[in-house]
Amino acid sequence: MRQPELVVHADWSVALWPFQGELGALLRPGQVVVGETYPAEVYGHLGLNFGAGGKRTQAGRAANAGRLLAWAEQSPAALSPPLVAQIRDGFGKSNEGDDRFDAVVGLLGMLNVVWGRRPAGTPQRDTVRRVEGWILGQQGAEMGD
Repeated sequence: MRQPELVVHADWSVALWPFQGELGALLRPGQVVVGETYPAEVYGHLGLNFGAGGKRTQAGRAANAGRLLAWAEQSPAALSPPLVAQIRDGFGKSNEGDDRFDAVVGLLGMLNVVWGRRPAGTPQRDTVRRVEGWILGQQGAEMGD
Protein backbone atom coordinates (compact mmCIF):
# COMPACT_ATOMS: atom_id res chain seq x y z
CA MET A 1 0.00 0.00 0.00
CA ARG A 2 1.36 3.42 -0.95
CA GLN A 3 1.97 5.75 1.98
CA PRO A 4 0.44 9.24 1.74
CA GLU A 5 2.87 12.04 1.13
CA LEU A 6 3.27 14.60 3.88
CA VAL A 7 3.81 18.11 2.59
CA VAL A 8 4.91 20.74 5.09
CA HIS A 9 5.16 24.35 4.02
CA ALA A 10 7.71 26.65 5.63
CA ASP A 11 5.06 29.34 6.16
CA TRP A 12 2.76 27.11 8.23
CA SER A 13 2.45 27.71 11.95
CA VAL A 14 1.35 25.24 14.62
CA ALA A 15 -1.02 25.94 17.50
CA LEU A 16 -1.87 23.69 20.44
CA TRP A 17 -5.54 23.57 21.46
CA PRO A 18 -6.67 24.50 24.15
CA PHE A 19 -3.35 25.89 25.40
CA GLN A 20 -3.19 28.68 22.84
CA GLY A 21 -6.84 29.68 22.64
CA GLU A 22 -10.33 28.86 21.43
CA LEU A 23 -10.50 26.43 18.52
CA GLY A 24 -12.39 28.85 16.26
CA ALA A 25 -9.70 31.49 16.66
CA LEU A 26 -6.93 29.00 15.97
CA LEU A 27 -8.46 27.57 12.78
CA ARG A 28 -7.18 29.75 9.97
CA PRO A 29 -5.39 29.23 6.64
CA GLY A 30 -1.77 28.20 7.00
CA GLN A 31 -2.15 27.09 10.62
CA VAL A 32 -2.00 23.51 11.81
CA VAL A 33 -3.96 22.97 15.01
CA VAL A 34 -2.96 20.07 17.24
CA GLY A 35 -5.55 18.74 19.67
CA GLU A 36 -5.96 15.56 21.66
CA THR A 37 -8.71 13.12 20.77
CA TYR A 38 -9.95 10.09 22.64
CA PRO A 39 -11.71 7.63 20.32
CA ALA A 40 -13.59 5.99 23.20
CA GLU A 41 -15.17 9.40 23.89
CA VAL A 42 -16.30 9.59 20.26
CA TYR A 43 -17.94 6.13 20.35
CA GLY A 44 -20.81 7.64 22.32
CA HIS A 45 -21.05 10.69 20.03
CA LEU A 46 -21.48 8.38 17.03
CA GLY A 47 -23.73 5.84 18.79
CA LEU A 48 -21.26 2.97 18.41
CA ASN A 49 -21.96 -0.24 20.31
CA PHE A 50 -19.67 -3.26 20.27
CA GLY A 51 -21.80 -5.81 22.08
CA ALA A 52 -20.30 -9.15 23.01
CA GLY A 53 -17.68 -9.11 20.23
CA GLY A 54 -15.93 -6.02 21.54
CA LYS A 55 -13.94 -3.45 19.63
CA ARG A 56 -10.83 -5.61 19.52
CA THR A 57 -12.55 -8.06 17.17
CA GLN A 58 -13.14 -7.59 13.46
CA ALA A 59 -16.80 -8.56 13.93
CA GLY A 60 -17.25 -5.99 16.71
CA ARG A 61 -15.82 -3.23 14.54
CA ALA A 62 -17.74 -4.34 11.43
CA ALA A 63 -20.99 -4.30 13.42
CA ASN A 64 -20.64 -0.50 13.52
CA ALA A 65 -20.09 -0.03 9.79
CA GLY A 66 -23.68 1.11 9.24
CA ARG A 67 -23.38 3.84 11.86
CA LEU A 68 -20.05 5.09 10.51
CA LEU A 69 -21.28 5.13 6.91
CA ALA A 70 -24.53 6.85 7.96
CA TRP A 71 -22.39 9.52 9.67
CA ALA A 72 -20.54 10.06 6.38
CA GLU A 73 -23.77 10.30 4.39
CA GLN A 74 -25.05 13.03 6.73
CA SER A 75 -21.83 15.04 6.66
CA PRO A 76 -19.74 16.98 4.15
CA ALA A 77 -17.25 14.07 4.17
CA ALA A 78 -16.54 12.08 1.05
CA LEU A 79 -15.06 8.73 2.06
CA SER A 80 -12.82 7.02 -0.46
CA PRO A 81 -13.96 3.60 -1.73
CA PRO A 82 -10.98 1.86 -0.04
CA LEU A 83 -11.93 3.43 3.31
CA VAL A 84 -15.58 2.39 2.87
CA ALA A 85 -14.38 -1.16 2.18
CA GLN A 86 -12.19 -1.10 5.33
CA ILE A 87 -15.10 0.15 7.44
CA ARG A 88 -17.42 -2.57 6.10
CA ASP A 89 -14.71 -5.18 6.67
CA GLY A 90 -14.11 -4.11 10.27
CA PHE A 91 -10.56 -3.00 9.42
CA GLY A 92 -9.30 -6.54 9.01
CA LYS A 93 -8.44 -9.46 11.28
CA SER A 94 -5.02 -8.25 12.39
CA ASN A 95 -4.34 -6.51 15.68
CA GLU A 96 -3.67 -3.30 13.72
CA GLY A 97 -7.35 -3.21 12.74
CA ASP A 98 -8.17 -1.92 16.22
CA ASP A 99 -5.74 0.99 15.79
CA ARG A 100 -6.99 1.81 12.28
CA PHE A 101 -10.59 1.79 13.53
CA ASP A 102 -9.70 4.18 16.38
CA ALA A 103 -7.80 6.48 14.00
CA VAL A 104 -10.86 6.82 11.76
CA VAL A 105 -13.25 7.27 14.70
CA GLY A 106 -10.93 9.93 16.19
CA LEU A 107 -10.89 11.75 12.85
CA LEU A 108 -14.69 11.68 12.59
CA GLY A 109 -14.89 13.14 16.09
CA MET A 110 -12.52 15.95 15.14
CA LEU A 111 -14.52 16.69 11.99
CA ASN A 112 -17.74 16.88 14.01
CA VAL A 113 -16.13 19.62 16.11
CA VAL A 114 -14.56 21.50 13.20
CA TRP A 115 -17.85 21.46 11.27
CA GLY A 116 -19.74 22.78 14.31
CA ARG A 117 -21.75 19.60 14.82
CA ARG A 118 -20.34 19.29 18.34
CA PRO A 119 -18.82 21.94 20.64
CA ALA A 120 -15.04 21.85 21.06
CA GLY A 121 -15.45 21.63 24.83
CA THR A 122 -12.88 24.25 25.71
CA PRO A 123 -12.31 23.93 29.47
CA GLN A 124 -13.35 26.86 31.63
CA ARG A 125 -10.81 26.38 34.41
CA ASP A 126 -7.61 28.23 33.66
CA THR A 127 -5.43 25.45 35.09
CA VAL A 128 -7.09 22.87 32.88
CA ARG A 129 -6.92 25.06 29.78
CA ARG A 130 -3.32 26.23 30.27
CA VAL A 131 -1.63 23.31 32.05
CA GLU A 132 -3.53 20.06 31.76
CA GLY A 133 -5.16 20.39 28.34
CA TRP A 134 -8.35 18.66 27.25
CA ILE A 135 -9.94 16.16 24.88
CA LEU A 136 -11.40 17.77 21.76
CA GLY A 137 -15.19 17.43 21.83
CA GLN A 138 -15.41 16.23 25.43
CA GLN A 139 -18.11 17.92 27.50
CA GLY A 140 -19.09 17.82 31.14
CA ALA A 141 -18.46 18.97 34.66
CA GLU A 142 -14.82 17.92 34.43
CA MET A 143 -14.29 20.97 32.22
CA GLY A 144 -14.63 23.26 35.19
CA ASP A 145 -17.93 24.77 34.07
